[in-house]
Amino acid sequence: MLETRALKKAYGALQVTDSVDLCIEEGELHAVIGPNGAGKTSLLSQLAGELSPDSGSILLAGQDITRESISWRCRSGIARTYQITSLLKSFSALDNVRIAAQGVNGHSFSFLAPMRKEKLLCDKAEQALQDVGLGHHAHTPADELAYGEQRQLEVAMALVSKPKVLLLDEPTAGMGADDSGRLVELIRRLKGSLTILLVEHDMNTVFGLADRISVLVQGRRIVCGSPEEIRGNAEVRQHYLGEEHGHA
Repeated sequence: MLETRALKKAYGALQVTDSVDLCIEEGELHAVIGPNGAGKTSLLSQLAGELSPDSGSILLAGQDITRESISWRCRSGIARTYQITSLLKSFSALDNVRIAAQGVNGHSFSFLAPMRKEKLLCDKAEQALQDVGLGHHAHTPADELAYGEQRQLEVAMALVSKPKVLLLDEPTAGMGADDSGRLVELIRRLKGSLTILLVEHDMNTVFGLADRISVLVQGRRIVCGSPEEIRGNAEVRQHYLGEEHGHA
């Protein structure tokens, strides 16, 4: 479903993506892990179209999309969430999702009143909120939601486009155990219904969710395998897991 071939991106002498090859199967939940500065977010930004690689290629379902725009990729089925919440805080949860749906459909962002009257748009937005467990917060302003609920809202905004591929960048960052648990369960429910690429620091989350895991170190993918293979890999333990995460 999603593939990179020899993907490279550098800022001067700093190689943030160093000939990265990834092959993510349809319906797979593929996790990318690595130490800070390994190039994980830069990789997601290239897949989403926010950052242009210096060389190499990106393929979606076999089609080369390396030079396609963010909006084109959005319409073609790639959706992304971010490390830092990017919500319209004074708008209701429902309006945030409606605006996301409107953007994917290529409508103008100018008029909320017509948007609120467009039944199909409203139905899609309401369904996306239900899917993430926020149906009861449809009319709550985003800034009144708990932090974990704001992250759930971001997932709803990504899901409303009915993506083929969901890119999740540190979805549980900054969450307490309860919020994190609810979001992990949401991701688990989504597994198999779409292809998911997950960047995540929490090893319990990664090993509990991933079908396969790729490890990045200094922009280079050093290994890819099942959770069991990654857990037992000496090079991974040396570079990343170490004693601190050895139990994960």
